[in-house]
Amino acid sequence: MHQLDENTGKIERVATLKEYRGQHYGAAAITAAEDWFAERGVKKIFINSRTEAVGFYEKLGYVADPKQITGTGAFQCIMTEKQL
Repeated sequence: MHQLDENTGKIERVATLKEYRGQHYGAAAITAAEDWFAERGVKKIFINSRTEAVGFYEKLGYVADPKQITGTGAFQCIMTEKQL
């Protein structure tokens, strides 16, 4: 994760090992990252999500932008964002 400017942050390369999925570790990591950004005054966070994981981010309040799709096949990604 990194801060793009004073108001914007980006979280990248999030993954949970298969055997730990469903135990809320991913959600806890995203929440901790959001808290870190909020402490620094960030107001918007972007996550470039694999399309298969968009539902996970939507449950956390992120909104996918169908105009921002990159990649193909198993590596197709869509940009999501959340206002803090």
